[in-house]
Amino acid sequence: MKLVRLLRKTYSGDEYLAKYNDAHKRVKFLKKCLLNYFTEIFPKLKKLNLEKVLLPDSYLIEKDKLILIYPYEGEEPLSLMDMKEFSFKTWLYALLRDLVHVKLPIPILGKSDFLKGNTYFYVPSFYCSEDVSEDFENVFIAPEFLKDGKMYPSSTVYVFGKLLESLGEEVPDFVKEDPQDRIIHFVPIQRTKYLRRIFTTPYIDRPERKKVQEIISSFEKRKETHVIELVGPQRVGKTFLLNVLKEDLEREGYITLEISSFEDSIDSLRKYNKSSEKDDI
Repeated sequence: MKLVRLLRKTYSGDEYLAKYNDAHKRVKFLKKCLLNYFTEIFPKLKKLNLEKVLLPDSYLIEKDKLILIYPYEGEEPLSLMDMKEFSFKTWLYALLRDLVHVKLPIPILGKSDFLKGNTYFYVPSFYCSEDVSEDFENVFIAPEFLKDGKMYPSSTVYVFGKLLESLGEEVPDFVKEDPQDRIIHFVPIQRTKYLRRIFTTPYIDRPERKKVQEIISSFEKRKETHVIELVGPQRVGKTFLLNVLKEDLEREGYITLEISSFEDSIDSLRKYNKSSEKDDI
């Protein structure tokens, strides 16, 4: 790999234009301590294949650095004027909706996490470090992450909400300090300030939420194992209900595992048991 020139410095690491395997690439250098978070989030994002998200083609680990190698088509950082464009804010809102739907926790977001080319791109920083500071300029951090290192899908809502606020949008339900108070049902961002004055956005809670909580509490007291299956037609809110229940349980001290494959189950168990070897599980 041959570094050609520095592209930019960001809160999460420096980016260079590089020649790699006879092609120009965007190369980003991160601290090696971010490897665990990267290996947890990167496969999920890759599997989702979201058009709005720019992911590395490959990565290298060298000494104390994690090196991410991205495709390069001349993409550029967005200026503040770019970000205040209506087209960007509606794109950003749609991206947030996609990320929340797949329950992706993002506790830190910076204005430098976005690029523009033939369209806009979100470039996840994979920055999830204990030495994070509130003093980062143009970086938004979920308060629960600052307090005790916890992150939820509602953390994603908070940091995106803070970015939208900085661009002049009014999204008070997204940026509440308590994760449980944040509303993650989406309404069109196209509402004007006039419409905001004459319309309200009520929060609709599902009655099944309380019922499931009561079932879990009942079987926990009796120390019995029980399986709860949520069924229903598409688009009725099963994913959202599971997301809310997951956060409810984690706040009460339960460990929740999000599993979509056997490999996921091993990785999740290894993480919670703090083991680095699969044979130890």
